[in-house]
Amino acid sequence: MGTEKRSVEVKRAELIACANELNTVLDLDPKIKVVAVKTDALIEAIMAGAKLLVADDEITQEAIETLTALKIDLPEGLGAEQEEQEKTGEVETPGTEPTVEQMIILIDEMNTVLNLDPQIETADKMACVLKADIMQNCYDKGECQIFPEDNFTPEAWATLKVLGVNPVVEEVEDKPPVTEKKKPEEKTPAPEPKKDKKSSSKPTSKKTAEKPPKTAHHAKKVVEAYTRSHALIDALQAGSGTREEIVAASDKLFVKNGGATNTNVANYMFGYVMPSLKILNIVEQDGKTFTWKK
Repeated sequence: MGTEKRSVEVKRAELIACANELNTVLDLDPKIKVVAVKTDALIEAIMAGAKLLVADDEITQEAIETLTALKIDLPEGLGAEQEEQEKTGEVETPGTEPTVEQMIILIDEMNTVLNLDPQIETADKMACVLKADIMQNCYDKGECQIFPEDNFTPEAWATLKVLGVNPVVEEVEDKPPVTEKKKPEEKTPAPEPKKDKKSSSKPTSKKTAEKPPKTAHHAKKVVEAYTRSHALIDALQAGSGTREEIVAASDKLFVKNGGATNTNVANYMFGYVMPSLKILNIVEQDGKTFTWKK
């Protein structure tokens, strides 16, 4: 009955964020599961993990508020040091626009957490290009590819929030935990074949093939080496033109380099990147014509 009342007071997204923070701060083993688990079970796991907290643990105020909403008794002074650091400015908190350093840190985490292939390069890139690369890899066909269970640091989550990236929250109330299934016990190992010259090379390829992705959405994710932002900049550098002309040219360049045509996405990228290019005095606008400054 107690967990039912708590589940109404706290959103599932807040519970998942709190669980991820407890996993990191307390280095829990095993970690609190946040995928394919009922909300009540998630709350019980958070309550159990919170009992291990001590006053000097560095935990965010958001996590403390979630634990307090769950009516969990916390050590006196918990989070005080973190709060004092934020007041004195020792801890950076993203403002209305993330800095280049914050975006580079986020991209470094995205490369690892999302297992991106190819990796996003950050060397010698302007802020507007870094931002465009982040947004393109956060969305696929208009759908967000960031989930609450992704193991980002609180700083990276804060940068994503400033950029307007809202993780997908999936309610899994009626789905039983994966641990209840006993399929592995029903499997019987096949007899090992005799080693010969033909089968000697199989173990290496088999091991590679059986390596599972971190999560289902990571397995489905496809990232092009030549991004929309690259195509837009190449189109601008190729010559002056109106918005419609630049959008059409960038879409053709994107297709030429292995991408799929989509003028709507190309037009969105133009509108997203162009204000930054103009503010940085990289592109000038004369009426309806845009020109890349040499």
